[in-house]
Amino acid sequence: NVLVTPTLMSLDELKTFVLKAKRDLCEAGHDPLELNFPMNWQMHLAETEEEALVRPSEALDWYFNLVMKLVPKGPSAPKGYEYMANLAEAFEAGGGVSINDLRAGGIILLDTSEKVRAKIDEVYNEIGQQEIFCWMRIGGLEDKKVRASMKLFAEEVMPHFHDKGPIVPESLKDCV
Repeated sequence: NVLVTPTLMSLDELKTFVLKAKRDLCEAGHDPLELNFPMNWQMHLAETEEEALVRPSEALDWYFNLVMKLVPKGPSAPKGYEYMANLAEAFEAGGGVSINDLRAGGIILLDTSEKVRAKIDEVYNEIGQQEIFCWMRIGGLEDKKVRASMKLFAEEVMPHFHDKGPIVPESLKDCV
């Protein structure tokens, strides 16, 4: 198992990576139902979309802008980290990290329970995602806000996935 996260890549890039890795492993003889790539996903749920965007905004701004400042850029970027260096430079050139851009790229989930459930259904169906680690305490977000998000997730999202087992995504059916 390999832990994946859309933290420094879009969700679409992550899905492409996971599907390629699963295909490569299938072609090497591994059972596609046994392949698992747990995902660490930053999220905040609220009763309304506006509340889900506003409540964690200060903590998210602080966290993502700090992370981008810490990424080595230019000639100091280690070999193999050029992608992250280029990403950090692009964020800096654009004036910092935009929470709306992170959300649009699927890097963070800030939404209602229904929309978060739909996004998790998307990765379940498209890449066979089995495990998601919900990173809800982001950038020092206040405890009561974290707990409110966790409560919504536990009551309105988790039950939907309780009986779902591993699946082979449609794009890998030829591997079976």
